[in-house]
Amino acid sequence: MATYSDFEAKAMAVTFADLRAHGLYELAAACDASAPETLAAWERTAKEQNREAWAAMDEPSLEYDNKYFDHRMNLIVFAMRRFDVDLATCTENGTLVWTYASADATAPGTGPRPAWWRLLERCCAVGESYSKSPHLMAWDLLCCVIAAESADSFTEACRTSYLNPDNTEAQAKLFVETATTAASRAGAAQCVLGLQEFPQAETPRAVVFEAAFRSAGFEVIRTARSAALAHRGFDGPGEVLAVGGDPERGTVNSAAVMRTLTRDADGEPKYDKKITVGFECTTALKILSVRLGGVVYHALHAKEPKTPAAVKLLVKFLITHAKACGAGPFVWLLDSNIAKEKLDEAFHAAVEENGLCVSRSVPTTSKRRSRLHGQCYDDAKCHKTVKGPKDKFVVAAGDTLELLPTVPDLADETHPVTLPRASWPTDHAFVAALYVGAAA
Repeated sequence: MATYSDFEAKAMAVTFADLRAHGLYELAAACDASAPETLAAWERTAKEQNREAWAAMDEPSLEYDNKYFDHRMNLIVFAMRRFDVDLATCTENGTLVWTYASADATAPGTGPRPAWWRLLERCCAVGESYSKSPHLMAWDLLCCVIAAESADSFTEACRTSYLNPDNTEAQAKLFVETATTAASRAGAAQCVLGLQEFPQAETPRAVVFEAAFRSAGFEVIRTARSAALAHRGFDGPGEVLAVGGDPERGTVNSAAVMRTLTRDADGEPKYDKKITVGFECTTALKILSVRLGGVVYHALHAKEPKTPAAVKLLVKFLITHAKACGAGPFVWLLDSNIAKEKLDEAFHAAVEENGLCVSRSVPTTSKRRSRLHGQCYDDAKCHKTVKGPKDKFVVAAGDTLELLPTVPDLADETHPVTLPRASWPTDHAFVAALYVGAAA
């Protein structure tokens, strides 16, 4: 935290004179003929408003930060991406971007400028991102200057970061040990894990995680997207019933199930565009349903329902999809994405009104945004800790759920924790429950 606070303080002190000294207009000239004047006009306007470089990084200036990704060099924002020098962009191969902060780093070109600057210049010359948005180049230059001026502390933070791919094996081991410890303490011979945002199939990170789970006796079933189920203690690999986005796997088409709820008999939407698109194009596709030991386990990553109507639609989908997968007991392992208290209460009410049982609400996410990102201007988002009871278990009435301690405990106000962090490198806590079906 002290390292980050130092970075932020330095960022807020950066002036236009500092950017000019670090070759702002040389880089602009490498973009196209109009970029220098665009930046000069921006600087003049900021100065008239008594704003220096950091304060000038407002929403209009950073409009394209989350839209343009190719041919950019930003030591902070893209620290853990790999940079292909020949292509002058981030790819799956190449050198980790953060390593270019070191004074010893090398890059093509000559002159007194450091390696990261020469790569930034190459991005200006080769790609279109900076010619389309010269302000974005100024932002990337500012971030690079901050990192390079604190190169020792910056590179040490990156070396030990949970985002560093060199630390993936230790992270996978941590997750597996947490799951097996929870099962052991609960005396559970069988264990099912619903995994969301699981590493993309066949990537180096996915290979490491899958190997770690299998080494602990888990079978791993995954979708082509981000949902996965890991299980152990069952006879056989399980019967795959539904895979969101891949109707050829399994017997239930989750997208078709969703459309029976979102559209009328004529195929017209019954909800507004945001709800319809969110549920049809995200919720219905981020699901995996597998029958294990006579119970159907559904792992679902829902699009955030932002209205009571959307919350009720989510509950309807849970019920309708469970029925489509056949009679018998079921367990939903659900990332509801519901963070607001009133909507959480509405979800619980809708579940109970439909004769189901839901685990009690506990905080499972605790997020705090820094200012060193492309929404640095938004005071409503930066330096605000936001907790949410997003992760839940839903079962049939009569079944038993005993919620186990979350890891880490986000409800402990005396020792507040935000995620992700080095000791728990993901943005959701590990949430576990002991499930006993009514027929057991």
